[in-house]
Amino acid sequence: MTRELHNIQQSVKPHVACHLNDIRRSPPIIRGMAKIEKIHGSRTPTRLHYLPQWAERRGLIQADIARELGVDKGTVSRWFDGYLPKEQSIPQLCGLLQIEPGALFRHPDDDWLSRIFADRNDNERARILAMIEAAFPRKTG
Repeated sequence: MTRELHNIQQSVKPHVACHLNDIRRSPPIIRGMAKIEKIHGSRTPTRLHYLPQWAERRGLIQADIARELGVDKGTVSRWFDGYLPKEQSIPQLCGLLQIEPGALFRHPDDDWLSRIFADRNDNERARILAMIEAAFPRKTG
């Protein structure tokens, strides 16, 4: 019985840390924890907006935006890092940048197309689309 128990312990030992100080024999999750430099270091927010690009296009820096909107500089810094502004801040932000709220979520270089279609009626839009499709036909198979 003790021989069987010893064999089981030996087979399990590489997968379970028997001693907290024995990092080499710990499972990978525990080995990784020994090297953590900061909590949630790998968490990077996904950028949903193009605030930094729009601010650069308008010649604004983070301090300008914070001052004009009356928000903390840290808040604007988080926005520039990719965090989404609160819903009530988006209209103010777009007003400062002189853009429509939807444009904040498009790159400034992509905005030229919306300007072309902005004040056109349905017939003009259809003609413009037909000209673009004639100039750049879709690739087939």
